[in-house]
Amino acid sequence: MCLIKKIVMLLQEQPEQIGFILQDVKGGVNSDPMTQCWHRGIFNQLKHPELGVQFGMVLVWDEKIKQYDPFWSFHVWNVNEDETVVYDNFGLMQAGIDEFKYELRRPINEWKIKVIDGSNLKAKKPFLECFDVIDKVSKPYKGQYDAIYLQNFGFHSNGKTQLTWDRFNYMSDEMEEMMVQQMDGQISIDVVGDMSLDNLFLSAEASGANSLLTPDFEFYIKENGQWVKKDLGEEFNELKLELQK
Repeated sequence: MCLIKKIVMLLQEQPEQIGFILQDVKGGVNSDPMTQCWHRGIFNQLKHPELGVQFGMVLVWDEKIKQYDPFWSFHVWNVNEDETVVYDNFGLMQAGIDEFKYELRRPINEWKIKVIDGSNLKAKKPFLECFDVIDKVSKPYKGQYDAIYLQNFGFHSNGKTQLTWDRFNYMSDEMEEMMVQQMDGQISIDVVGDMSLDNLFLSAEASGANSLLTPDFEFYIKENGQWVKKDLGEEFNELKLELQK
């Protein structure tokens, strides 16, 4: 019988909002697909090296059904050095709350949360059917917390296979390298009102970039005045799948 480590933490807003956002011609704001939880977590760590990045599954208490419900196949957040504070993006969380139509007892910024280490948990079924694991972990805390952060337990974007820490860490290193290039201006990621490839090229050229990663995760480099599509290999294709969760 394995012991599951249980930690009580505070929940606060992430200190940094992702910067890769542009206004379209009508004044609306769009964010590209990479500005989701994983991207945000790494961005915050790059800006604040004292923060760590963790992954897992968030179980939200739904007043409507009186039980904890899994929030996406996996989620990414930040923690402080002594792991007493969870930093998450409240706007992104609220979007998920609205999508799944959860009935909350209190707003996210007032949540009481529990963090449980799920490193030793093994699911016998895919994400949408793993309620045996979720019920086992959450049953002792029924209604006591607004959300449970089940650390180190989650599924790949396909919802079928578990995401291990080693795999998460490896993919995070790949993503961090890409984001450093973005922050240095080596790669331009733009989302505009007109999502045509020609307009993406024009936007990249206006910013002075000579490479472009589109919202559809296609990579282009400008060579001899022409935009040429490049294949970044199998590892990048795997990263694309993870980012498109």
